[in-house]
Amino acid sequence: MHDVITIDCNYIDKGVAASFLLPQKNHSILIESNTGFAAEIISNEIQKQKLKVEDIRYLIVTHIHLDHAAGSGHLMDLFPNAELICHPAAERHLKNPERLIRSAKMVYGEERFNALYGDIIPVDEKRIRVVEDRSFIDAGSRRLTFYHTEGHARHHICIHDSLSNGVFTGDSFGLVYPLLQKNGLMIYPATTAIDFDPDEARKSIDTILATGADRLYLTHFGKLENIKDAKKELLLGLDFAEDTLNRAFQSEMDDQGIQDFCYKEFSNYIEGYLNRLGLKLSEYERKILDIDIEINAGGIAYAAIKKRKKSAK
Repeated sequence: MHDVITIDCNYIDKGVAASFLLPQKNHSILIESNTGFAAEIISNEIQKQKLKVEDIRYLIVTHIHLDHAAGSGHLMDLFPNAELICHPAAERHLKNPERLIRSAKMVYGEERFNALYGDIIPVDEKRIRVVEDRSFIDAGSRRLTFYHTEGHARHHICIHDSLSNGVFTGDSFGLVYPLLQKNGLMIYPATTAIDFDPDEARKSIDTILATGADRLYLTHFGKLENIKDAKKELLLGLDFAEDTLNRAFQSEMDDQGIQDFCYKEFSNYIEGYLNRLGLKLSEYERKILDIDIEINAGGIAYAAIKKRKKSAK
């Protein structure tokens, strides 16, 4: 049993966020917990693969953003023999998620937070193992090597799997949504949240490629084998994001103006990409994409505002 099984967690819609099951009797591994709503989907896939929840030895989260880690407590309750593996900076949030919950509710509001993430429960700290950069574990016939990869988040890891010669990239190698892959490759960086750093993001791409992996497994979404072309497009996207960040930082706009500016620029970037591919989206597909545009533009704006405040001190 050497397969990597992509599990669509049906987060927001199909083809948006995945977990990955590496099935091996007594030494199976699950990468990404998604949200508590995905626990049943994941459990069903484990049964489909003729495994038991007792076979899950490791649950690994690439970072603590809620579409990657909110379901961790639920799954650890489901997996009695599992350890949860994470970046050292992620540990405190997994054993006590209250700060994450408060912050997310401020962003999304109570109702939307509940609809997206539901209950987030803590993980017993005795069952959490933190991993240092370039450390590894052996699990059955696989060796998993962990890499600290900043740029998207300071608490981010990527995982190289020796058996598939694949890397599970979390959000460190961008976003490849299936709905955008109809006329060729469309990939762009994940510039979300509060830690976006284009220089570190480029270093993370180099770290991932230096593993010599034949394939990448992106949480958003699925297996990617056209690595060379994907890197080229991803670096162009980072150049755009950095340029937008710097222009916003150097402007006279207030915080709201910066947010509006980054949203407009990111929207134009995505529209240009769609036009270049000749890709026509349905109204529903555009609605899904608009959510991502808003979140990614918000990350660039936040980085510009943070940089301005830091320079003012």
